[in-house]
Amino acid sequence: MTLKNALHEVPFGGGKGGVIINPREYSNKELNLICKKYVQNFNENLGPDKDIPAPDMGTGEREMDWMMGEYKNIHPGMPYRGSFTGKSVMNGGSLGRKQATGKGVYLSFRYMMNDFVKKQEKWLSERDNRFAKTALEHVDKPLSIAVQGFGNVGSVAALEAYQCNYLNNKVVAVSDHNVTMYNSEGLDIPNLIEFANDHEGDLPINEDQLAKADVKAIIRDRDDLLTLDTDVLILAALESQIHQENVKDVKARIIVEGANAPVTSEADQYLSDNGVIIIPDILANAGGVIVSYLEWLQGRETQFLSEEQVYDRMFEKMKHTYDTILPEFYGDPFPLRQNCYIHAVMKISTIIYRQGKLF
Repeated sequence: MTLKNALHEVPFGGGKGGVIINPREYSNKELNLICKKYVQNFNENLGPDKDIPAPDMGTGEREMDWMMGEYKNIHPGMPYRGSFTGKSVMNGGSLGRKQATGKGVYLSFRYMMNDFVKKQEKWLSERDNRFAKTALEHVDKPLSIAVQGFGNVGSVAALEAYQCNYLNNKVVAVSDHNVTMYNSEGLDIPNLIEFANDHEGDLPINEDQLAKADVKAIIRDRDDLLTLDTDVLILAALESQIHQENVKDVKARIIVEGANAPVTSEADQYLSDNGVIIIPDILANAGGVIVSYLEWLQGRETQFLSEEQVYDRMFEKMKHTYDTILPEFYGDPFPLRQNCYIHAVMKISTIIYRQGKLF
């Protein structure tokens, strides 16, 4: 998170916290109590000018509302709107926050292939770079996409791809914790989202449910998605999904990390050595934290942006990062992840030095 914020010039630090449970095994009343206890135990570390939690796996605007409410109870009369982000709009949250990460994930892929690679074909053809070769192989051709994870990130990224008019792409597979849906001609993503919304986020698991969803697809094992013969793989589920045991079976030549650390370091090295382009998490999934920052600003100023304004500002910030990173990536032999790390660490080091902390 620290590297991600530095890379995109968001003035936050970075950290992760959570409770190790399966929320599906608890009642709403129990989840409410867990959220309150979390705030009670960490309240000295939380606040608009301290640590500012946001939703991640297993949480959403409901949990953020509960937590902010408990923070307000513990600190009566103190500023509280910026203590948590990802809240519901009526509770001081930002329009567009729920979809921000997924939109940013697909934008990172679309911007690279359409706004950079397509416009820089001649320049790229002169680069002695295995990644430039991979990118050029996928310009102006139909692209098949598989999306692992169909939650807030994966479903939104899949819908963005489904609706995209810039690239000739189609989503041929999606998966959740139960199954993989596959159709070589492309899946009806809006119908799948509607079905998932009515079934606690789950995809269809049998032929009857497929008919109910009005979706044509083959139901496969959930882990099959990772090794399907597709051009693009969007990883929007858990960490360490591609690892030493399955990396040699991965056929996608472009991988987008919607989740945090879905590719292990060993697998990352193998794929990069073979010219697979990996758009890393700190570059691809920063839309959420950028809009969290915008939500934090709106809470402090009590002036709220329209959804269009939120996405415009998010896209502007991400595009600025791409325009800085992509020319250097295709101009040298280092993987995109390494380029991002170098930029982020240099920014942090420079700031620390200017504050006199490296003397």
